[in-house]
Amino acid sequence: MKLPEMMAELRKDRGLLQKDIARLLGVSIGTVSNYETGVHNPEIESLIKLADYFDVSVDYMLGRVKFRSRLDVLNSPIILNNKEITAGELLNDILTLSNDGKKALIDYLELLIMREQRC
Repeated sequence: MKLPEMMAELRKDRGLLQKDIARLLGVSIGTVSNYETGVHNPEIESLIKLADYFDVSVDYMLGRVKFRSRLDVLNSPIILNNKEITAGELLNDILTLSNDGKKALIDYLELLIMREQRC
């Protein structure tokens, strides 16, 4: 997804109007419309402000990564068996698994998600 579509999607997901984004960025509604149609691109400062506001990374907004959360969430601690590990460290461990190990992990994760949705 390209930046214009991403901006519109994030705005609509929050139930916001273009005037809300215009107010946030200190620009006109027409400018926001131009951003969302791809006529113009936002300045870097505005892009950062939008990413912070929507709690996503700039790379996500630009379509460079599919990871929606801000990247600093990778430093968030997770407590496992009285051991603290960050989400990033856990991700690194997952990436070292064989293809069979990754498949087994995804299968197990799907089961856990289904179980928790029933609760």
